[in-house]
Amino acid sequence: MTYARKILIPKGSPGTFHCVSRCVRRAFLCGEDRLTGRSFEHRRQWVEDRIHELAGIFGVAVWGYAVMSNHLHVVVQILPEEVALWSKEEVVKRWMRLYPRQDQNPEMRAEVLAGNAERIKELRERLSNLSWFMRCLVEPIARAANKEGHCRLSPCSDAPNRGRSPAAGWFRGIFSQAKEVAPMKKLLVIAVLMAPVLAQAQQPSTQPMPPPPVGVYSCFGQYGIAPPMTFGLLDAETYADFDGKTGSYIYDSASGVLTLTTGGLAGTKYRRTGKPDDRPAFRMLDAKGQLTAYMCPRDDKKDPRKHPW
Repeated sequence: MTYARKILIPKGSPGTFHCVSRCVRRAFLCGEDRLTGRSFEHRRQWVEDRIHELAGIFGVAVWGYAVMSNHLHVVVQILPEEVALWSKEEVVKRWMRLYPRQDQNPEMRAEVLAGNAERIKELRERLSNLSWFMRCLVEPIARAANKEGHCRLSPCSDAPNRGRSPAAGWFRGIFSQAKEVAPMKKLLVIAVLMAPVLAQAQQPSTQPMPPPPVGVYSCFGQYGIAPPMTFGLLDAETYADFDGKTGSYIYDSASGVLTLTTGGLAGTKYRRTGKPDDRPAFRMLDAKGQLTAYMCPRDDKKDPRKHPW
């Protein structure tokens, strides 16, 4: 059972989120149909173009994304404080770019919208809303794919990052499907963001790092802010994460040991209890056996706001 977004992400609250949108029945949006031999690789460009377009309309900063065959990952920072500074003319201009009307005069429509204070307030909230961002991202792609007669997209799921990097499973999934994503220039975006941590985990290279592809950063950092999280992959089974409350930590999934590396509790180790496949909970205990962290699974009905993760 999933939680309502209003519980996980309060309306109008800033934050950085790792959003996932998957095709229904896990059907393939991109790739090649082995039965018919028809290629749908052109749809990857649909998604990439739409992300860049929305990044210039919404009050967001897009820090990374990966377009897979049947799902999409995108890391988005919502910036309601920036949207609050926009004039009503700017709000109207962006909304009309998002929803152009062919049956209305643009100048007259802009004048009517700008004169409605309640409508401006509503549009301002929508332009800084994560749900509206994902809705405007997936709906046009779904309609275009349906016109071709092949699959449609499901509603998105999302998770607050709170200063952490996306789950290591995402990175492992990307690199385990290297053959599939090799043509994707956006994989280089992730490689660039991960470079600082990779440089510490691997032997230093004498080869200079290749420059990012042209246009990759056209929608990144448009408000002049630094990336809000640390992206890092140490190896296939160990990853570095960053937690805003306790500081940085490294979790070794093979041994189940989590070690804090910064903050007042640096050096403290926690161990996962139970088998790796246990569903009831994911707990971290300190040396005294005290419960210090708790991850609520999807089927747990407890209020997630009570848990630090």
